[in-house]
Amino acid sequence: MSEGATATRPVGDPVENLVKGYLIHRVRAHAHEDPGLFDIAFALYDTLERSGAARSEMALKLGNHRAFKALLKVLGAKVSRLHSAGMRIATDNRTIMALVRERLAEAGIDVEDPEQLDAATLEYERALAATVSEEDSLENVEVVAETIEVAADLMGASGPKKLAVRAAIATLLPLVVKDEDLRTEVKRLQGELEKDPDRLRAMADLVRREGPALVREAYRRGNS
Repeated sequence: MSEGATATRPVGDPVENLVKGYLIHRVRAHAHEDPGLFDIAFALYDTLERSGAARSEMALKLGNHRAFKALLKVLGAKVSRLHSAGMRIATDNRTIMALVRERLAEAGIDVEDPEQLDAATLEYERALAATVSEEDSLENVEVVAETIEVAADLMGASGPKKLAVRAAIATLLPLVVKDEDLRTEVKRLQGELEKDPDRLRAMADLVRREGPALVREAYRRGNS
């Protein structure tokens, strides 16, 4: 099995999880000093996935909500730039997912079968190489790292920024997470991240350190 493939994957659409989780799961395999570094973030993603909030369509809708746009104004130009980049990545991912589904169907590969995960991953790498330039994917690694750093800043915010973050979450959370128990879980995980935002900064450092080599290797395989 390929490096990182044994990591626990989120629930939900297996193709979407393969595409969106490719980089972060492989980076996680290098978190030797703190193996649990990604657990809270993954748990948060799993919870949002169960509610449908982590799906690409919902992410695009959420990004256009007035409460989210109001938060962007408070947080400044860097966050607005990352949001624009994130929307572009989400759009690229939708194109890649459609291509991956087509290739998996043609090859008769079941992404949910652990024995076929390597083959499914190779089809993703081929679809990635055919859709997004390697240069753009390397830039996306930095976008991911910076986004995690911003999340750390938000979780550790104080004063007016903290109030703006909490107001946005209070407005948006009920819209995207309808189940009360899941909302409670999201709030619990948010509290865990607020207690120790430096773990998110460590995650960003790891993405920045290991991500480029992982991307280059993905393109080497995808273009072979």
